[in-house]
This record gives sequence, C-alpha cells and structure tokens, in this order.
Amino acid sequence: MPDQRAQHKELLFNGKLMTGEPATIGMNFRTLTNLRPTDTHVKGVSGMTKINTAALATYLKVRSAFHFRKSQPQESHILVQAYDTGIAASQVLENTTAIPSAGAFSGTALFTNTSGAGLGRFSEAPDGKVLYANGVDTCIWGGNEMKCGAFITSTAEVATDPTAPLDFSKAVVNIKQDADNVATVGGTALFFLVGSPLPLKGIKIYVKTANTDDATMTMKYWDGAAWTAHSITDNTKTGIKTLTKTGTVTWANTTVPKPDYLEGSYLYWYQFILSDGTATDIYYVTLDAPFQKLVDIWDGVFREVVRVYSVNNLGTLFEHTTSVLKDDYYVASTSTYWDLSNFLTTYSAEIGFTEKMTALNFKIPLDYTNSTAATTAIVKYWDGDSWVTVGAIKDGTAEAGISFAKSGVISWNSNGYTDEKRRVRANSPPLYYYQLTWDEALDASTRLSYITGITAQKDISYFKFPVFAQGRTLLCADMSENKSKVTCSSKHMPQVYNGSDSVDIYFGDEGELTCGTELFSQYGSSLYAIILMFKANETWMVAGQDIAQWEDNTFLVSSTIGCPAPLTLKTINLVTEQSTGGNRTLAIWQGANGVYMSDGRAPIPIHG
Repeated sequence: MPDQRAQHKELLFNGKLMTGEPATIGMNFRTLTNLRPTDTHVKGVSGMTKINTAALATYLKVRSAFHFRKSQPQESHILVQAYDTGIAASQVLENTTAIPSAGAFSGTALFTNTSGAGLGRFSEAPDGKVLYANGVDTCIWGGNEMKCGAFITSTAEVATDPTAPLDFSKAVVNIKQDADNVATVGGTALFFLVGSPLPLKGIKIYVKTANTDDATMTMKYWDGAAWTAHSITDNTKTGIKTLTKTGTVTWANTTVPKPDYLEGSYLYWYQFILSDGTATDIYYVTLDAPFQKLVDIWDGVFREVVRVYSVNNLGTLFEHTTSVLKDDYYVASTSTYWDLSNFLTTYSAEIGFTEKMTALNFKIPLDYTNSTAATTAIVKYWDGDSWVTVGAIKDGTAEAGISFAKSGVISWNSNGYTDEKRRVRANSPPLYYYQLTWDEALDASTRLSYITGITAQKDISYFKFPVFAQGRTLLCADMSENKSKVTCSSKHMPQVYNGSDSVDIYFGDEGELTCGTELFSQYGSSLYAIILMFKANETWMVAGQDIAQWEDNTFLVSSTIGCPAPLTLKTINLVTEQSTGGNRTLAIWQGANGVYMSDGRAPIPIHG
C-alpha cells in the first residue's frame, strides 16, 4: 500500500516579488502585504490605519500630505492639500490629532490656494517651520507656537524709540525660569514690544509671577508710518486682572503690519500696553503666525554704500564716497568724515546702493552733531524722471525735534514702490539713489563719518516645490521667471532671501525642475553632503559643504535620465560598509523608462 503518512516541505520565503511571472511555491511572491524583502527573507512591517475619524467634505480629494512635527513646544500636524470634487479649487487642511490616534480634520482651512495651483508639496524648514509650494503660492508656517524674534520693555509708550529699554529677547525663547531667564513687565515697565519675522495673529505668554492689580492689556502694531490700535482677546486675564496666568493673546488676522527697525532688529513689531499692574515675570513667549505667503526679511547685515554725492543750489555735484565708506573716523583726519557744516536747505545728499533700501544708517561723531532747532529730514527716491517722497519716515537720528542730533537709522515703508528706478550719476554704475534734505540748515559743526543701509523686502516669486538641505530652504523651479532656478535661503533663516548668505542657482537650460533631495556620505573620517536635483530627463548634482561653493559646483550627472514622477523620489540609508568605514544614503526614483538609484554618481537602473 502507498505510504499515507503526511509529507512536509520546507518553505524558505526567500524569493522575489514577481507580479508578472508565475510564482514558484516557496520561492517568489505575486503580492506582498505588510511585508518587506530583506537579503535573506521577507519580514513583517507596520501596516496602515486611518488618521481621520470623520470624512472630508467639499475639499475631499487629497493629493499630497505631510506630517509636520515640532519638539519645543511639542506639536503634531497632519497637513494635506485637498481638492474639491471637480479638481477646480484646493485648500491646505490640518489634523492635529497625534499619530497613531485618529481625529477629525479642522473645518477651517489653514490656507486657500490661489486659482491655478498645481500639486502642493511640503518640506521641513529650519527654525521649526514648514514650507509649501504649489506653482502659484510659496508659503511658510511655524505651527501654533513659533519662536519669539524679540522682546523689549519700555517705561513709556513707544512712538519712535523705547524709553529705558530692556532687551529680554534671549530670556523668553527658553523654558528656564531662573532670574536670568525671565522678563519683567508691569510696575514701571507698562509697555512691552514683541518682534516677529512674520506677521502675527497672536502670541502666547507663559507667566511665572502673576500680576495682582486690576489692569487691562491693549495692543498696537506698526503699520509703516505709525502705531495703529487693534482689538485683542486676552486669555491671560482673570476677571479684570491681565497677566494672571499663562495664556494666549489673539487678534483677527486682518492687520496689515509692516516691518520696522527697532533696537537693532528689523521685524514686524507689536506693542502691548498695560493700564497698570504689579511686576510680573514672564519666562517664555511664543508667536502664532498664520499659514501665509512667504515674505523676505532683512538678514541683519548693513549694506555698504556705493556712491555718495552732495548737490549744491547750482546743481553742481561733489563726491564724498570715500569719506563715509568705512567706519574709521579720526577727529583730525578730514578724509574720514564728510563735513556737513552749514548744509543749506537748497543742498541735497544723494546716496546710492546696488539694492533697494528701506532705511539709512548714519554714524555722527558725538561732538559734531546738529543742534539747529526744529530740523526735519526729508527722504526721496528716484522714479526714473524725478525725486518722489518715500512718505512718512521714522527718524532715529532725531532728538528733541532735531534731525541728525545723534547717530541712528532713518527708515520708511518701501512696500508698494513699483516705480523706483536706478540711475547713473557722474562716474557711478546704475544704482538706487536716495535724496536726503533738511528743512533747516545744519549747524556749523556737523560731521557725518559712516553710511550704511537696510535692504527693502524682496518679492518672493512662486515656486513649484521646496527642498530642505544643509540647514537651508531651497525654493525650486521659479514658475514666473526661470523654471531651472533655485533660490536658497540664509542658513537657519527660512524667511531670509537677501545678502551674501543667499544665492540663486541655475541648472542648465530653462527646462523645468521636478524634484530634489539631499544625500549624505561618510568615507573614513571624511563627511560629504550633496544635493540631487532632477528635471524630467536630467539629473544634476550640487556639491560643497556651504553655499559659497554651490554656484561653482553644479554638475550634470545624466542628460538622459531624470525624474518625471516627483512623488516617487525617496532616500534610503545603506548598511555601513565595514571594509571602508563608509556609510551613505541613496536616492531611488521612477524614471521615464524604469526605476533608478544614485548616490550622486550616474543613475543605475534597478528595475531588472
């Protein structure tokens, strides 16, 4: 009789995923569900769970998603770009339930995309922020609690400058509560200013020592010409006592603030006024900025002047550039200062820069300041045909109604100037010139030793996608100008796109960039970081450890293989190579005719 005992076969599960070929039992696989191949076998991996408890409505077709996480303070945001049924309009929606728990998306959109928006893509950004671009909008967000830019107290309401200012900017950006890490308001300091690199809709104040007096809080913001009152909701108050507990101070997101130079920082400023109150210790302050279109802000480095002229009442031009180009004043050396003695009202100064300015910084020797009473400065820009006033100015050189009575900054709101033009004067290159005059003659001993400037805000174009690399944000594919262009932010400052620490990089012809990523490698004790950028049929590499090297280290890796499917681009970490002490990451993506990988060298096909 035949042997009826059970027969056993050992299944090794060490085959390949072969969806198009017959699968030999125990060798290959037609499907893999919650499994991942290794070198010797397949292993189980985590599956998926839903993150929303309620179905999306109206904007229900999700096309991209991003998990935005912050550690100080802790936040979790699932951000999605979702379209309506007809794929005609889209919004950025938010779910704040921490994974793996499930919760509903907010019924209020974080951002409504401009008409014509394409696929929205997100990227981490320095300083606890996230960037978003969709081809027509380039946006930034810092979550619910963003790092405070500056915190200044004053003993009187601020019109131009704070009175007896104390700077607590470093004290309120950490959660320490010792004496060196708190800001004291109330008592004699009933006014405090909060500065931000972005326009705000609220702040959060963490109170250590509570106010015990009846007191209210009001707020004003700088609108470019004056402090404008705006209603607030004060959640730090108990009854009729403000600053009794930790809480938010919020306001409707309808303000139109403008940045201003104050106490050494060029930021968006909000002035908070206490009607009364005991000394109150604040140990931590965070900012709530709306999800908004990206705005450029000054990098904090004063710009050198390029040309300085005076023009007399006969129209004769005199150059003074070398006298004010360097901060090297010596009282007995006439070459180190510009003598403005008896500078008449019919005279003018013309000050030229390579970039548009929003403020001029003047250094005036202490013993040679202007003392003519009621002297008012007037600033104008060149529109191509004539001098046009910049409008209201804030004269930081004025004291007791006398302009040029001390060193300081004269600033104005340059936003909205569309007709400012460069001009050539005498032997100068084309420059942006600013005319400075006074309505009274300066006194007989006025000297000026140094001039620098603060750049006006640049318009940020609309880009197709952002990339985070080496502590910088790369805005990629300028859809309004050159689709092969990348604009790099300053290091650790995702809202700064000006100055020597920001650069534009171009990749070949004007073919459109599709995606990019950063790769890291270690060979022995040498560390390398590169950036791969892709077009539909090209692969490019940027080498170098800092931005100064990037422009001259851009290489075409492949002229035939690119990435037309940007959402397939992923990076993986390879196992350490023991023989060489090496460790590296690889990029893997779907090309036009297969799957490829690269560590910065020529793409290798792996679809076979």
